[in-house]
Amino acid sequence: MSHKRAFIRQQFAIEHHSGKARHRDIAETLQNSEGELIAAHVGAGHEEPLMRAIHLQAVWPICLS
Repeated sequence: MSHKRAFIRQQFAIEHHSGKARHRDIAETLQNSEGELIAAHVGAGHEEPLMRAIHLQAVWPICLS
């Protein structure tokens, strides 16, 4: 797992516990997009219960069309 992703998750946890609840606000503080913040949690398992994200399967665009 990338050190950058682990760092983003760690900083997210710190910001979340400091009272910031909106992911967008936390991402802005960390100078990342909200998408990058969520992507950093893909595959993190249960180590961080503050946010869980899964990688969407390649077939999801077909489902939306």
